Amino acid sequence: MEKKAIYLALFLCALPFVLFAQEEESCSIPNGGFELWKGDTPVNWGSTNVTQNSPNMPGDFKSIFKSTDSKSGNYSIHLKNPSTVDYLNKNAEYVKAMSQYPQYKKMAEEMMKKQSMSASVFWCQGDCNNAMISNPKAILDNIQIPVKERPKALCGYYKTNLKNGDKLWINPFLIAEDGTGGGPAPDEKNAVITSNTKEWTAFKIPLHIPEIANDKEKKVTAAGVQFYIVGKSFPNVPPYTTNGMQLAMSIPGTENSEVWLDDICFCDAPEMEIFNAEAVDGKKINQALMLEMGAQTFVNIDNDDEGETFDYDPKTQISKTNLTKIDNDLVKLRIKVPYAGEPNPPEEIAFEITKGAKNVLFWKDNKKTEKFDPALPLMISTDFEKIGNFWIKEIWVEGIEAHTEQRGSVFKMYPKNDPENFQEAALTIIGIEKMEWEGRNNSINHNNKLDYDVNFRNPSDAVQTPSGNIKCDCDVITESSSYLRPTGVRVFPGKRIKSKGRAEDTPRNKVTLNVTLSVKPIYPIKVYFKSFDVDDPTLDASSIESMDNESQPEDNLGFLEKNDKKLKSGYLEGQDQDGILKVDFIESTEQLNFEVSLQPGDNFRVVGAFEKDFLKTLENDDTKLNKNASEVKRNNDKQRIVDPNVLEKNPDEAENAEIRLAENFASKPLTVWRFMYAEVDKMGPIGKDVMLSKIVSYELNSPKPGQTKIFIADNIIKKLETDGVTKATMGPTHTHVGIKDAFKEGEFKVLGQNFKILENSANEAGYIFSGAADNVVIDGLLTGIDGYEGKVCGLKFDDETKWGFKAGDAMPDLNPDICVLERIFRPTYVVLDFDAMNTDAINPNKETQFIRNTNADDFAAIKSNYSFDNKNLAEDPEFWCFYINTCFAGATAEDGDPDDGNIAGSWENAITGIADDEKLGINIFMEGLLEFNKLKWTNRDKYLCTRAGIGSGKGDVIAHEIAHLFGAVHEIDQAIMNITANHFSELTISRIRKGKHP
Repeated sequence: MEKKAIYLALFLCALPFVLFAQEEESCSIPNGGFELWKGDTPVNWGSTNVTQNSPNMPGDFKSIFKSTDSKSGNYSIHLKNPSTVDYLNKNAEYVKAMSQYPQYKKMAEEMMKKQSMSASVFWCQGDCNNAMISNPKAILDNIQIPVKERPKALCGYYKTNLKNGDKLWINPFLIAEDGTGGGPAPDEKNAVITSNTKEWTAFKIPLHIPEIANDKEKKVTAAGVQFYIVGKSFPNVPPYTTNGMQLAMSIPGTENSEVWLDDICFCDAPEMEIFNAEAVDGKKINQALMLEMGAQTFVNIDNDDEGETFDYDPKTQISKTNLTKIDNDLVKLRIKVPYAGEPNPPEEIAFEITKGAKNVLFWKDNKKTEKFDPALPLMISTDFEKIGNFWIKEIWVEGIEAHTEQRGSVFKMYPKNDPENFQEAALTIIGIEKMEWEGRNNSINHNNKLDYDVNFRNPSDAVQTPSGNIKCDCDVITESSSYLRPTGVRVFPGKRIKSKGRAEDTPRNKVTLNVTLSVKPIYPIKVYFKSFDVDDPTLDASSIESMDNESQPEDNLGFLEKNDKKLKSGYLEGQDQDGILKVDFIESTEQLNFEVSLQPGDNFRVVGAFEKDFLKTLENDDTKLNKNASEVKRNNDKQRIVDPNVLEKNPDEAENAEIRLAENFASKPLTVWRFMYAEVDKMGPIGKDVMLSKIVSYELNSPKPGQTKIFIADNIIKKLETDGVTKATMGPTHTHVGIKDAFKEGEFKVLGQNFKILENSANEAGYIFSGAADNVVIDGLLTGIDGYEGKVCGLKFDDETKWGFKAGDAMPDLNPDICVLERIFRPTYVVLDFDAMNTDAINPNKETQFIRNTNADDFAAIKSNYSFDNKNLAEDPEFWCFYINTCFAGATAEDGDPDDGNIAGSWENAITGIADDEKLGINIFMEGLLEFNKLKWTNRDKYLCTRAGIGSGKGDVIAHEIAHLFGAVHEIDQAIMNITANHFSELTISRIRKGKHP
């Protein structure tokens, strides 16, 4: 026993259903008008009819009928859903027989559950009803209508009386010579009829077949068509299935739903084709996907013919015309109308843009010689070209504004006299929305957020430091109108300290560039990226000066060694030998890995483009950008990435040669900054400041009235050393040890009385040989007792009374003036860090021996007093660090005593710091700072924040001494190095920026 629906399901399972298609016409389906019938069955059509004519089928089970209600001719076909329950109740023995076979038992049970069976009909050559029973496999060939060319569409007429939301599913198919198939597009709504009509209503369903290669489709050898009445839960667009009958039976229609069909044939239809831009891949989009996916192109801001302007300029909204080469960013639309001859009268084809008109321009060719106006009618044949059996019209679409949604522009084509028979195609125009730098724990705060580069300011907007000597507020620098555009960001790629004597194993010289497209691509696209070595911004001498060599296109001071090349423009991970990285974008965002060099002040900028050849032409070359330019203009042009072909024609207008939409297609400049870490120690508690002796004799009112000249028993130079107060030394530049009048402004103590010391002698010859006793002049008279001879007396320096340096007190902390140092080091792209290396774990030994007067001429003694816990890191070029010993004073010849106001503020008076000969570290003399600046200040606190003047405050001195670690020389470097300014000279900046380490 067999059930012919089983065989119908079997042969339909073998039909591949593919969503793609394309090309030619046959308007003949044998008996498509249903004029020929054999009994109850139309000739060349198979159906779900079950009759007693079939030897194995009990009773009648009809769903197909001949109807005289026709659109043309005498007959049409009438489909009506029969009642499954009624049929099976009348044929109980049949159901019982089916239930005996396991393979049919479930089917019988399912059939009993359903109220009706879906009526269907399909084209089939020969007696298909009997063939399904006797030889079901043979029917696979019989359902194929041979064709010579691909049918463009299936046409016909219908009337419907659908019950309870039932639908008519029209399921045409195509068979290619390789056995694959095609059919309607997935979104073809005409293939599923949902409404009822008592009038004959036309339908047209375009048919598609996959392409073999670009613009070449598979050859179609056969076609077919099927009709089903289905239930209301059936989808409203063609389902993707290889078994139409099984799906239709699983969603049966309602009992007595009925459909009439007539004049079914394959027909021609005007077609619209859309192609990706050549810059994408130039491929034709399958017609089944023209609206669902559509074509892609890029916003057209390149320069395909290498001319003197860009293809399209968003700023001026001018599109370049009459290109000498094709513009490969244009999208081709092609309208094809099949016609054996020439229509008479002429036929009009309507073309409209229904969405995204502002994003596109239309052209008649791909060199943009003449615009196309979509508002004008398209007439066959005056506006078309006859090619073979088709009238062809090509329209070229230029993307002038990137979309922010997929399929942002939609085009529609239809015969003017048949607007319901339309085709649509979509276009997505892709641009770059933004390119943003993201750190990898290498920002100024050691996180991923890279902050604004404070050096990117125009010369006229340089930060002005507050006036006055005690104002210590820092410059507040934020992104503002004073910044160059685009504002830069900075990265700190050096290593960080991990533990005592150990830095990180590798520098933090990698960052992420987050690239976001204007819209997610419909399907993957390629975007190309290249990094450029761009120049410093140029500010005035008080803030920053350019260190770049503007006679060279690439002038970063550092480089990366990659693939036997020294790269000054950084490295995009995966870039090719041309320095270009290709990235496949599947989503709208991608992350690029970028590696920077380590020299402070190196600048980088990355550009994205959709064409590699265009990207290869771009450059940032100051030798071309600076021609005939003022300093302000040169400054504004330094970061521009330009097309040299455009710049050559406009050498004085670099802004017009800069890549278009640079704020989107180029990153902000990324600049290397370096941390320079200081390990800071200080001397132990302040030592003795009193020398003891005895009074030998004294002279009242000598040398002036009210003064007393006292002769003591000791040579001061020798006694200072004997008492452990200090050792008198000349320092590197003096011929005397500076002890004469060294106690001036200090105190003379005797018998509980204190007198101000006005002067003292210093028998330096005695210091060198045997020595002779010295004398002291005090302000006041020794009175009150008969005599002072032989009395013990003390000579005390002025450091306590004048500056508060009291013996036994802790040495003051360095407390570096961070604000001053930030200002001074800003043009070097260096930030000093006084915290990271000064934890108890990393710098456990923070105290050095107290020495009242450090001899700057004795480097061995200086270094022997260092407690540099991280000395082993001092020569690591990837970790910049140095040592600071916070000291008391320089040599006795350079400590500001004698206290002679005539030479205050001179190095002959007081030394404020010294760098050692190995450039390991610096010594800052706290008492020397006060003595050197004593003409400016009256108390100790004010020396903390020198902001202006000759550059002799503590911050200035620290900067001065650090510069010595990079080889700066007083009279050669000048500026802060010879105390004539409070900033580095260009030479000093260059030394620091070129240095491998302090």
